[in-house]
Amino acid sequence: MKKMGLFLMGLSMAFMVSATSFKEGKQYESLKEPVFGDQQEVAEFFSFYCGHCYVFDKDLQVSQQIKKVVPEGVKIEQYHVEFLGPWGKELTKTWLIAQNLEVADKIKPLLFEAVQTEKKLETKDAKAVKAVIGEIFAKVGKKAEYDKAQESFDLKSLLKQQEEMAEKLKVNGVPAVYVNGKYKIKSEGIDTTSKAAYAKEYVEVVKFLLNQ
Repeated sequence: MKKMGLFLMGLSMAFMVSATSFKEGKQYESLKEPVFGDQQEVAEFFSFYCGHCYVFDKDLQVSQQIKKVVPEGVKIEQYHVEFLGPWGKELTKTWLIAQNLEVADKIKPLLFEAVQTEKKLETKDAKAVKAVIGEIFAKVGKKAEYDKAQESFDLKSLLKQQEEMAEKLKVNGVPAVYVNGKYKIKSEGIDTTSKAAYAKEYVEVVKFLLNQ
C-alpha cells in the first residue's frame, strides 16, 4: 500500500514538473483579445496546401491525439484557411461540406494526398478541380450529397462564420492551434527531439492551457 502511495505521488509530481515547465512566450502565448467567451474549445487552423499541416496530421498525428485526451465537453474545431493556394476558398468550402456530411475524418487524408502528393490541384481549370474533389467524395459514398451542397445557404453562412473566426484570431500561418480563445500554441517552442516527443508535449500543452 505504501509503495502504491509513493508511485501515485511520483506520477503526480511528474505531471506537476511537466506542467509547470510550460512557459508563456515559449510553448504558448496569450492573446490580447480573448475570443470564445466561456466555451472551452480547441481550435485548429490548417490548409491542404500546407506541407507542415500535412506532416502535423499524417506523421505527427497531433490532431488525432488531441481528440483522444481532451475532457468531455470541450469543443474541438478544425478550420481550413483560404489564404493559401489558388483553390484555398474552394477547399475551405469542401472541408465544410465534409464536416456537415460527417465524413471529414475520411476526406482529410484523401484531400491531403491529392494536393500534397499527387499534385492534382495544380491547374487553373475550376471544373477539373471540382472533378477531383467529386471523385474523393465518391470514394466515401457521398458524391451526390457533395454536389447538392455546393450552393446551399447553410454552406455560405458557415463559410462566412469561418472567415470571421480566422479574422478574430488574426490567423496568419498554419498549422495553428488556439485554446479557449485565449492562448495560441507556439510550435517552435515544442520538444523536437523526436516525432513522438513533439506530439506528446504538444498535447500536454493543450491540456495544460485548458485548465488555465
